[in-house]
Amino acid sequence: MADLNGINTRDQAAAIKAIVYSGALREALEPELIAMNYVDVISSFPDGDKWQDVEIGNATISDYHEGEEIDYKGLEIGTRDFEINEYVNSGHYVTAKFAQDAYLASQIMSKIPGLEARAIYADLEQKILALANKQTINNANKVNGMSHRFVAGDDESGWGVLTPEDFAYASVALNKVGYTGPRIAIIPSYQEYKIVSNPRIKASLQFNPKFEGIVREGVSSGMKFSFQIYGWDVYTSEYLPQVSGELLLKDREGAKSFAALNNCGEAILFTNISDRRPFRMAWRQMPKFEGKWNMDKQREEYVTVARYGLDIGDKENLVVILCADTDSTITPQA
Repeated sequence: MADLNGINTRDQAAAIKAIVYSGALREALEPELIAMNYVDVISSFPDGDKWQDVEIGNATISDYHEGEEIDYKGLEIGTRDFEINEYVNSGHYVTAKFAQDAYLASQIMSKIPGLEARAIYADLEQKILALANKQTINNANKVNGMSHRFVAGDDESGWGVLTPEDFAYASVALNKVGYTGPRIAIIPSYQEYKIVSNPRIKASLQFNPKFEGIVREGVSSGMKFSFQIYGWDVYTSEYLPQVSGELLLKDREGAKSFAALNNCGEAILFTNISDRRPFRMAWRQMPKFEGKWNMDKQREEYVTVARYGLDIGDKENLVVILCADTDSTITPQA
């Protein structure tokens, strides 16, 4: 029995809640989403689920001599297929009993639409960046003699570590195929650390973007700007793909081969030219939220559904540099 002379916390513990919950919900901290800023969105997608782009080639010239007839040539016209290939949903429920018994139920239920939309956009972010592997895997993907897929680094900085020379080479590789617009690089966050901790590179970093109208800390939602190096605005992302087992890749000049590439991060570099970006998509249905009461199961059900197409755009406007991540192994051959 409790002490009858008074009420105290020691003897009346059964009358006190063991845990006190705050009156506010704390949401999970999520990485910024940036890829949608660099996707060509097809806004005139027709009926059906397939689309075919018609692309016209460049004009050509011929030598001319007085008195001769003009040499007329046709224009090269090609097509490229595109289709609606993603149908995704995020669905959750809240039981009537929980809604009755939990004083945070209304707060939780009000957060569901935002959480479901976030889940769909985060999934989309990963799928966009994974399009980098639509390059030919285990291949330098050379265009006009320049590699568009190679291993970062050198003997001085270490293999798998991005160097100024890697960025310079990527610039030339894109220039060689006519992509001379604003330079955007998206790199693993571990590489951000490796770059800023390298004394040879650190002094050359600029912390204001060259091409994007935002400041370093990211006023524009979805941006995580890190620094500018050799004309590249560099952003970091936690959603970049990883690869393993590419045994035929070499360094940027094709001189060094690698015996093992495991769990490598991928740095994705391209020029930000509208309608010529390396990624493109079309919405058939943007994320749409719906809710209903399920009488049989006595619960509120919520679902957000989206349907869209996603594919590689201008593949030549893409350089992928394989680099070290926290748990990766990059071993050059002896």
